Amino acid sequence: MTITAECSRAECKIISFGRGDVAEYEYTITSQNLAIPFGRDKFISDLGITIYQELKFINHINEKINKANGMLGVIKRHFKYITPETLILLYKSMVRTHIEYGHSVWCPYSVTAIVS
Repeated sequence: MTITAECSRAECKIISFGRGDVAEYEYTITSQNLAIPFGRDKFISDLGITIYQELKFINHINEKINKANGMLGVIKRHFKYITPETLILLYKSMVRTHIEYGHSVWCPYSVTAIVS
């Protein structure tokens, strides 16, 4: 099995968490006398949750809010005459799922995150 630089950078990323300055070491994988460095990111997305190096989720929250608002727009555009029961059903299935996914991980605790 040969390892290429594109493969290792696409599949493996390094992110460091901590307060203040975090020591950023270089990590490489060596195969057949070829050292391929891993890429370093400020954020990583895993299972639909974006985690930033500073452990702040404000950008992730804004992405989820924008996606939920987009789903509300889809409902508004495609359903001209809608009963309240149908609206509740569509809201619970199309909008609320985006907002509630992974909420225990990124649960907004600051006032700015709750208001936005």
